[in-house]
Amino acid sequence: MDFRVRSSLSLAIFFKNIKMRIMDVLSLIKCNSKVSLCGLEGSALAYMLARIGQELNQPLFIVIPSLDDAQKIAEALKFFLSPLEPLPLNEKVFLLPEEPSLPYTGVSPRPEVLGKQFKALFGLLNINSPVVVTTPKMLISYFIPVSNFNQKIQIYQKGEEIPREEFIQFLQFLGYERLNLVEGVGEFSVRGEIIDIFCPLYKWPLRLEFFGDTLESVRLFNPITQRSERHLNNFILIPANPIPHQEAAFKQAKKRIEALNLTKEIAQKICSFLEIPIHQPGIEDYFPLFYEKTETLFDYLPEKTIFCLVQPGQLEKTAHFFEKKVRSHLKELIEEKRIHLPFKYTIFPWRKIKNRLNNHKQILCYALPFLKTDVPIAQFKAKIPFAHLSFSQKQSHFKPQIEKWQKMGYSISLVASHPWAQQRLAALFETWHYIVQTKTPPFQHEPGISIYRGILSEGFILPEARLVILGERDWQIRTEPLVELPKKKELLPVSSFEDLKPGNLLVHVQHGIGCYQGLKTVTSGGITGEFLVIEYQDKDKLYLPIDRLHLVQKYKGIGDKLP
Repeated sequence: MDFRVRSSLSLAIFFKNIKMRIMDVLSLIKCNSKVSLCGLEGSALAYMLARIGQELNQPLFIVIPSLDDAQKIAEALKFFLSPLEPLPLNEKVFLLPEEPSLPYTGVSPRPEVLGKQFKALFGLLNINSPVVVTTPKMLISYFIPVSNFNQKIQIYQKGEEIPREEFIQFLQFLGYERLNLVEGVGEFSVRGEIIDIFCPLYKWPLRLEFFGDTLESVRLFNPITQRSERHLNNFILIPANPIPHQEAAFKQAKKRIEALNLTKEIAQKICSFLEIPIHQPGIEDYFPLFYEKTETLFDYLPEKTIFCLVQPGQLEKTAHFFEKKVRSHLKELIEEKRIHLPFKYTIFPWRKIKNRLNNHKQILCYALPFLKTDVPIAQFKAKIPFAHLSFSQKQSHFKPQIEKWQKMGYSISLVASHPWAQQRLAALFETWHYIVQTKTPPFQHEPGISIYRGILSEGFILPEARLVILGERDWQIRTEPLVELPKKKELLPVSSFEDLKPGNLLVHVQHGIGCYQGLKTVTSGGITGEFLVIEYQDKDKLYLPIDRLHLVQKYKGIGDKLP
């Protein structure tokens, strides 16, 4: 029976059955210190953990053996729990990533990785019931003390009086690097009355405009095009690097070397390394010298945090393997008389982790559907959509399978990463005479067919929840859709700027649809060139060099619809 003609009583029964299944799982978690979830992996596991976190309204700390899998789970969790491009206080899901390098190799973490780590720590301390995804390596790592981290979090309001010189010193205290132009996370620049900052909490850099010491304007901007992306009334700053860009901090760090019980030769080499107060490659490994103490992730966790351990046996193997590598590496450094800190300042051993885990409820997650274990089990039978079918087979099976799922009473959702794909999929289903809803995350489990604009690479079928979600890999291969989408007016190529007239709508491959305003001659750095001027929402303008004409096409919508 089609959902469009189901009675309200049928829908009530449908959701009651799903709710009962979820409540069974929640009851197990509430009544036991450990629970096993079996038969779930990937996006299906992310969906179930998201539902558990929502229903219990408790923080989840998810540990996954590999970084690749952690990134996929975090991506899926964001689809289920977070809005698109949320502001810092609206985020729910945080990835706490690792770097593959060993400590004391003279290699610094990439700024974007450090930024995500600090963003996750901010989430643990400031977001209600956050969901953090990480790996064993980060669980056995040390971090700056919670008290120091909290001291480095500041909120500023538009219109506030901010002494500029003190503000610049504070940015250096937070570990931001001063450059002429901001391009990456952890950088800032000062140009007259304007200060640009790339804070890890935001997708885009902040642009602060001052009048004297008064903060007149706050906005996010694209560092490539310099276009405004969003105007703000306030902003939050968090650390970008554990090492302050301040001479006094380096002097204090040198004084702490004496307490480490190092050989005289190694201590002198570390003092020499810290002699010049600059961020040398690999200096982040020595952050314990810059603080009175170090702390672990357990010190950052909110109360009632539930640990979700994915493939627990593999987690332990991964942690022990990394510990062994670090011990062996430190032994080599000692023999070669190269600078390093002792093991106790480098790794929080897994045996201690296991003791700390006993203070928290644990959800043990396994991909296999059948498993003998001493703890209560919640069994599921998640499946991959269109598994083991070729591309041509998937094309022929797509519409019949949608019909089959509908008759079985499944809720069906498809996910497209781009608005165009979302619109075209909606148009396709309309030609099949289906009623569809177009939505954006966070995901809502509702009857019928929904088409989301979001990021979810792989979907799943979860019979226990009567739910089907198709990610882009499920309905699309490379750039070819699994289904023949309805024809729309083609994008018209622009062979030369002479083809264009002011007022034409253009589609830029990266920045989307804008209105062509004409040609303009611009001189910059002693070089003169001609640019296409494309105007976007809020009067923002993109200046496109005419030698990049291939990046734009004339816009034509579906039917007579305007964008």
